[in-house]
Amino acid sequence: MEKIHKLKTKIVQHVESQSDHWHPGLLVLIRDLEDMNKITMTLWLVHRIKHHKNSERWIWRAVLIENLIETSDRTIKRN
Repeated sequence: MEKIHKLKTKIVQHVESQSDHWHPGLLVLIRDLEDMNKITMTLWLVHRIKHHKNSERWIWRAVLIENLIETSDRTIKRN
């Protein structure tokens, strides 16, 4: 349970540090747990970009996902 809490905290810290890309007040939820070893999480956030710059929004999203993967790998491997 501690690993999950650390992971959620790091996700929130990362998104809030990118305040020029994302609005504050994101929501991180655990949706499902399979066989006590696989967790499905949901991340809801709102971007700060005009809709006519849609390609840039997808780039920000891709960078966010890459950082989330790195963060989760580091958090899980440390403990």
